Amino acid sequence: MAASSIFMATPITLLKKTPTFSVKCMSQTPQSGEPGVSKPATTPTPPQINIPPPPPPAPKVSTKFSDVLAFSGPAPERINGRLAMIGFVSAMAVELSSGQDVFTQIGNGGVAVFVGTSLVLTLASLVPLFKG
Repeated sequence: MAASSIFMATPITLLKKTPTFSVKCMSQTPQSGEPGVSKPATTPTPPQINIPPPPPPAPKVSTKFSDVLAFSGPAPERINGRLAMIGFVSAMAVELSSGQDVFTQIGNGGVAVFVGTSLVLTLASLVPLFKG
């Protein structure tokens, strides 16, 4: 029972303080002869707002092979990102399931699987880019 006595809770009495102040809000309607009373406000006319014309539609992206695979084109970054994600996840999954590290996986024929997966993902990434 010694262990249970360590975790026993003892009541602590808190001192309650009650506030001794109160807030009152009073308002008076100003009389017409008092200073600070202004004339009734008139409704101002809204200012003219010049709305700019909508921007022209974006130019259509080129689907030429040289433009898609250019250094600043959309394909290299997209393909590289997808291959990196799939490669990292698959390497970690095989390592967790079989206990082989990445170098052992490559030595046991992982290069052919990598090249095949790379080709499939590259083609899958290029098809939407060529369609526009």
